[in-house]
Amino acid sequence: MYVLDHTLPYIILGMPELSKYDITIDCSKQKICQNGKNLNKSQNDKNHSNDKNKQNFSLHISECKQINSHCSQTTEDQVNPPQSVTENKCELRKEVKDIIKNFDSVFSKDKYDVGALRVEPQRIVLNSDLPVSLRPYRTSPVEEQEIKSQVEKLLQAGLIKESNSPYSSPVTLAFKRDEGKKTRLCIDFRKLNALCKSDSEPLPLMDSLLDKLAKAKIFSSLDLASGYWHVPIHPKDTEKLAFCTNFGLYEWCRLPFGIKVAPAIFNRLIRRILTKY
Repeated sequence: MYVLDHTLPYIILGMPELSKYDITIDCSKQKICQNGKNLNKSQNDKNHSNDKNKQNFSLHISECKQINSHCSQTTEDQVNPPQSVTENKCELRKEVKDIIKNFDSVFSKDKYDVGALRVEPQRIVLNSDLPVSLRPYRTSPVEEQEIKSQVEKLLQAGLIKESNSPYSSPVTLAFKRDEGKKTRLCIDFRKLNALCKSDSEPLPLMDSLLDKLAKAKIFSSLDLASGYWHVPIHPKDTEKLAFCTNFGLYEWCRLPFGIKVAPAIFNRLIRRILTKY
């Protein structure tokens, strides 16, 4: 085995080869050793750690000739670093823009601009008929204004409606990292979730999904804007998803975030839609 001069094409030595020949790489001391012996060419140079030039060294192993022979037969595109694709960026950018323009209607303008799955309205089944009714949380004037602004947008988008439901779950604002402040509208469904009938729909395991992609070469992604909000709720169950603010009571017409059975409902619908693919 021979580590090529840095002016030649690069090769990568993996863990199997390094382990096989007992090679130790000490990055802090910039040393490479075999069986405890320093292989650095300038090991007597006290200032070698500041030398920015790459050092070459040989490992006297029986397979040296075989590896040299293999390297000489290897095609250039296998060992050279990837070539720049700068020259193709403009052409690719135009092609992407054309595709986006042709399918403009499927792109969400904001998180409230969502479609609706053409599926049967989903049911929210409870283990008790006794309504959960809680008072709204106290909020500051700034927080109340933020809540009011978001509620208005939800109303305009048809995702919620005004309510006279006996159910009531309070609203709160959570910290949103990308905005650096509390702007994430959350409904505290904990009391309602305690009454929700469980849904045992199996959620996919990440490891199993990765195993299925082992030999895949072409990938596509499906990124739904505010995914749960695409799922319609049965008219008889929307009152159960009512939430209260200091300025009114509203109920969800779509599947909200925070409800116990939301992941199972959403996963089942997506699985049905994508099964034939």
